[in-house]
Amino acid sequence: MGALNRVSKLGFAKLAGMICLLLACCTAPVVGQSVAALDRLLQQGIASHENNRLKEAQRHFSECLDGARRIDHAWYESLALVWLGECAFSKQGYAQLLNYSLRAKRIVDQRMRADTVKHYFVILQNAGVASSYLGDIVAQRSYYRAAFEFHKANFPTDEEMLANAYFNLSAAYYKTFALDSAVIWMDSTLQIAKSAALSDLRASTLLNKGVIDMSLYDYDKAIQNLQQALALTNDENEKTLTHCHLADCHTELNQLDKALKHLNEASELVARGESLDRQYYYMVELRKCQVFYKSDREAFVRTLDNLYKSIPRDDDNVVGDYKKTLNWRVQAQLDAGEYAKAEATCREALRTHSDRQFPEVTIRTYQLLADALSKQGCYKEALLSLQTALVSITPGFTSLRIQDNPAAVQFTNMEFGVAILNAKMKVWMDMYRAQANTKALYQALNVYRTADTLLYDRRRFLHSDQSRGVLSATAQPLHQQAVALLFTLYETEGHDHWIAAAFRCMERSRTLLVSENLARHHAGTSIPDSIVRQERLLQQTSYRLQQLISQSEQQGGSAMQRSKWEQQRYTTEQDWGALLDFIEVHYPAYFKTKYSLPFATPSDVQQRLLGRREVMLSFSEQDSVVYCVGISKHNLFFKRLVMDEPLHRAIPALREALMTRSPAYYASAHRLYAALLAPMAPEWKGKDLVLLPDGWLWYVPFGALPTRAAGARYAQDQDFLVTQTSLRWLYAAHGALMPRMERTRTDYSWAVFAPFSQDSLNLGTLSLPALPGSRQEGRQVEARLGRYPGVLRLGPDAQLRELEQIAPYTQVMHLISHTFINSRDPNLSTLYFAPGPDSSRVSLTIYDIISRQWPFDLTVLSACESNDGPLQGNEGVAGIARGFAMAGCHNLVATLWVVNDDSTIALMDAYYAELAKGCGKAHALQRAQQMYVEHDDHLLTLHPYYWAGFIHIGDDSPLDLPTSPIRWMVGSLLLLVTGGLGWRYGVQKKANGGSR
Repeated sequence: MGALNRVSKLGFAKLAGMICLLLACCTAPVVGQSVAALDRLLQQGIASHENNRLKEAQRHFSECLDGARRIDHAWYESLALVWLGECAFSKQGYAQLLNYSLRAKRIVDQRMRADTVKHYFVILQNAGVASSYLGDIVAQRSYYRAAFEFHKANFPTDEEMLANAYFNLSAAYYKTFALDSAVIWMDSTLQIAKSAALSDLRASTLLNKGVIDMSLYDYDKAIQNLQQALALTNDENEKTLTHCHLADCHTELNQLDKALKHLNEASELVARGESLDRQYYYMVELRKCQVFYKSDREAFVRTLDNLYKSIPRDDDNVVGDYKKTLNWRVQAQLDAGEYAKAEATCREALRTHSDRQFPEVTIRTYQLLADALSKQGCYKEALLSLQTALVSITPGFTSLRIQDNPAAVQFTNMEFGVAILNAKMKVWMDMYRAQANTKALYQALNVYRTADTLLYDRRRFLHSDQSRGVLSATAQPLHQQAVALLFTLYETEGHDHWIAAAFRCMERSRTLLVSENLARHHAGTSIPDSIVRQERLLQQTSYRLQQLISQSEQQGGSAMQRSKWEQQRYTTEQDWGALLDFIEVHYPAYFKTKYSLPFATPSDVQQRLLGRREVMLSFSEQDSVVYCVGISKHNLFFKRLVMDEPLHRAIPALREALMTRSPAYYASAHRLYAALLAPMAPEWKGKDLVLLPDGWLWYVPFGALPTRAAGARYAQDQDFLVTQTSLRWLYAAHGALMPRMERTRTDYSWAVFAPFSQDSLNLGTLSLPALPGSRQEGRQVEARLGRYPGVLRLGPDAQLRELEQIAPYTQVMHLISHTFINSRDPNLSTLYFAPGPDSSRVSLTIYDIISRQWPFDLTVLSACESNDGPLQGNEGVAGIARGFAMAGCHNLVATLWVVNDDSTIALMDAYYAELAKGCGKAHALQRAQQMYVEHDDHLLTLHPYYWAGFIHIGDDSPLDLPTSPIRWMVGSLLLLVTGGLGWRYGVQKKANGGSR
């Protein structure tokens, strides 16, 4: 996360035009000639500053400051300090900016009434800007908040001042990973910019919205906002900056040609300017180094050498760029194995300026220095350099002795703190590899525990799922390195407690959003119902407004309407935050329940989660290596599995072979089995598997992995894993230990909704075809469960309105529908229903789902890709199935890809037949898939694409539905009428069947 790009201060050029007005309010008795002299000096300084003659400007402002002191003119004294701060900022002297701002603030506080001094707002903003660049996030937010309150009290009609206040509050929240709040304040800025026709401010705001979108990994939205900013601005420097950030987006997406195109356009803008702005030139060339480093090493070396030779060493205006250039030079030297040269270059960079001047660049330099020292075996020096970095950028840290500093939970900048701690872990592990000194591993473990405490503590202050998801992605490398560390300790010492520690590490980072949402629902029992309803209403309103805003952005809706929703969401978020503050003070038990997740131990798993014949496999996917903790009823094991091919390439290729029904699937799937599961076969053979996937493994159809090499033969010649063992998945063990949400009553044992059993649905550009097989599937479910009270809704009767009415009172929910996976905003991924006569809603988004409390015992999502979607770090797949889990559903049957309409009928009928016999939920799905493979003799439909897309997430308990003799007889009759006894299905149409 870099800083937002526009330092949002009231424009200093505008201050020059305000001088005369300000003087009219001045109450200090001065001689007119002296005031005129001060005014002349100030105007000369402003003119020099605008022409980038900073030394000359500083001289004029300093003379103005001295003159103001001589005649005791507080007004000019404070203004001169403000302008000296601007000169310091232009030279990236952030500590000086803070010093000048605080001096000006003291003068205004002591000598003049702050409520009549407009530039007091600028002073507070500048103090916040300086604190931001110096890494003091707490002070930054405090100054910005003070500026905001000052504006509200004294200049409420000044829209530009308000917009600047909003902008900087956004920057402050952005720095602390509270990205939901950052978006709200930025949207408020944009709203003012639109209504006040402030085109420059609007362009800058869109530019920085793009920066926040990048931090949220929403690169499509970032590109959209950046392109709008590019179209709005006429400022060539801002255009150059926007092109640079567009290049950043495309670099992250690995679209390096597009990134380079934007950088070339930026270069042209810089070159054709009235005067070549060297700062922007160096900024562009540094971005090119980043692109070439990935794509063209010769071009990288050439660009870096030219940059290193041309950039001045003694120009304060480009000292940050010089240091970045040195960092790239260090990286090149490290890649070439020139560790001593890399160390020398790092030390040159650290001598260039104060550590607090460029904290984000300084951190990188110290990390590179630690790497260079570690490669030379100087481990203590490497650790000292990292501790020096911590002291230099963290307020309150004043000593190189760790024990003399405050607890790590007092870090104000998460990004810096986690980066340094992760680097420390790496150095300690390098020391162990070189010296075989186990104490080094223990030191690395202490560092991890510090970082883990820091992350978990900070997470408690983020109530947005969006911000928490980004924090999880940021923390992912640290947790991965910790698992590798614990495996090394296990290999070294052989104690099972290291397996338990590794399992705890995995649990502390895995799919926390599911458990946290369940905990929030459970915590509601400790506060009055009226407050529960109030919080739930605010949450639902916030989600609904965010959904409307996102849909409007993606569909090109009305900007005016979107602005209204943004303002409503801002108000809702403020009310929600105030309510949470109230609850925290008056109902501490609520917060204890909400934030104290029951992180599982292996003992918990053995005693409370595993069946007698089950083995749990908990994975940590690290691309070319996968670590696995295994837990059975009486045994623990820990394996390091080396992949034949990096998973980020192997698994997409595997899924492509599935989607195209290619015979090549079998060989590649067996290779994955051989690398991932075969090495642990002695531990799980003959038992059932409980899988806790991670990363890319969420996309693997484990049941369809061949256990022997049978080449490209069709399914009946393969030994699939599902024929040997039952499989069930869990989001996390801690999620399975969460208290279950209870229904107030059970009116319906089951409900089936099949909205497309007759008709297609056209929604603008989206056409959803009919699913004729869904009628038969729904009737079969009714037949299997007909002895119990239930609801079958087909075609136009399958409306969302009725689903929402009966959902809280239903045990089994079976949904046969179409889905739409929204990769830009996963929470906009959608299930579709039949339209009602009053034009009621037809779509159910994840935003809608996670704001509900739907404690279904079983949810069957017989729809395409219901467990598909983008990965969100350790939070797993952001899909529709996870949304239902967050709403309180205990068990889920979900799909990994676009399933076939006809083969799904056979699978679901067999599945419910097994459930009706009293079979456990996971075993019922296993038996249905086994029967499909055993009984289907049509080679075209035996490919795993047709039968392996369904997975079970949850426990293996049987259905517990109330029995009624009369309903049992009715159900039996329905079963005979539909011809659903046993495995009976015609296969002649399946090869050409539709998909969902």
